[in-house]
Amino acid sequence: MKDFNEIEEIRIENKRKYDQGKLGLIISLLFIVITIVIVFSQFASSGNFGAIIPLIFIAFILGVVGIIFSSIMMNDSKNEFESVVKNQFINEILKQNFKDYSYDKNRKISISEINNVGLVRKPDRYTGEDLIQGSYGSTNFQISDVVLEEEHTDDKGNTSYVTYFKGKWIIYQLEKNFNNTLKITERTKPSITKGLRKFETEMHEFNKKFSIYASDQQFFYYVINAYMIDTLLRLEKEHKGRIYYALDNNKFHVAINDNSDFLKLNIKDPVNMETIKTFEEEISFIKRLVDELKLSDVKFRK
Repeated sequence: MKDFNEIEEIRIENKRKYDQGKLGLIISLLFIVITIVIVFSQFASSGNFGAIIPLIFIAFILGVVGIIFSSIMMNDSKNEFESVVKNQFINEILKQNFKDYSYDKNRKISISEINNVGLVRKPDRYTGEDLIQGSYGSTNFQISDVVLEEEHTDDKGNTSYVTYFKGKWIIYQLEKNFNNTLKITERTKPSITKGLRKFETEMHEFNKKFSIYASDQQFFYYVINAYMIDTLLRLEKEHKGRIYYALDNNKFHVAINDNSDFLKLNIKDPVNMETIKTFEEEISFIKRLVDELKLSDVKFRK
């Protein structure tokens, strides 16, 4: 495995190429602007516009070529660094944490899984990446980056997309199928509550932060106990944004809407022990949830 010093060396080299491309982009833009200003100032004094048209055309072409090459250099340097991180470093960390796993940087959790559970409204556009599938103990899981967007059209007919969820989505496959549903959403109502009743706990602090809907009162009390309440409150305090949970039949969904990019190392940020620690915590968080929510406990097993 490449240690963080090797990754930092790769980052520095690619950051140098990235900065060269950025400088080339700025110079190309300035070249176009300065040339046009000079040419038009000459036109103002001579009045011969026809003579300067070829000069403007040449300056524009040279500037555009410079912009294209500079943009390619910037993208290539970012992609090369990302390739090292995702193809080598992530796989090595996963190997240290899980015996059984697969990782595909280009795939994501199925939108049907997200829509069917009904924690958030259906998106008009869905993107994502970095799908990890594997198992921890008796619990199978899948996790990926998720970006959900809603289409908006203004008075002039112009269409744009507004992001209302950006973060990671985790689905744990439980051994036991409860044939019941329970949804917990932070300070909001799930998008689908048909057939569900709203419940409250005996803890006022929890009721202020979360809304709970369940298909059955007995099932609500089976899942929601003092330990679960304390755990959910602690997890909420650790994360910015909002957290959504759903236990739907034999699947436990955890959606963290915190505007983050899962498994990202920015080419602009130095790679050191602290950044690597944060990176590894993203991976170990998958196991931590299983342990803290006790998803491998007897109550969630056959």
